[in-house]
Amino acid sequence: MRGDGIPTTYKEAVYQLVHRSNVPPKQIADRLGIGLSTLYNAANPDMEETQLCHKHIITGTNFTHNYSILDYFEHSCGRVAFEFPTVPSGSFSQVATEASKVTQRFGSLLEKVGQSLANDGRIDVDELASIQKLGSDLIAAISRLTAIAKNEAETSEL
Repeated sequence: MRGDGIPTTYKEAVYQLVHRSNVPPKQIADRLGIGLSTLYNAANPDMEETQLCHKHIITGTNFTHNYSILDYFEHSCGRVAFEFPTVPSGSFSQVATEASKVTQRFGSLLEKVGQSLANDGRIDVDELASIQKLGSDLIAAISRLTAIAKNEAETSEL
């Protein structure tokens, strides 16, 4: 496990899904249509042969809202992901609110980069994980802002 909570192996990711979700393992197993012992075996990092089937990853992630497996995949591929925004009916105040969130998140990102570089002029691995998280939050905020603005523009044309 890395310092930022992102699993370093697939087994760790499955373990987190099963044992660190707000949904009991029995309910997860029932939703996936597998036995509880099969689920526990898939989450056991000491068992080499058992794995959670690929067909269960999306269902398990959506049911538990635990993104550890997806986080593992994204990190392993050098990518980040964020939740796709749902946009209610827009208004100018919503656009302004989202714009302020973008500005705040950008400021937080710049502050973290500055703090990291101030130490020794380098960004270490743990600092990078935090910077990537802040960057992902910024991208999500920008996406929400543009979606709300688009919705506002379409609504105002009616």
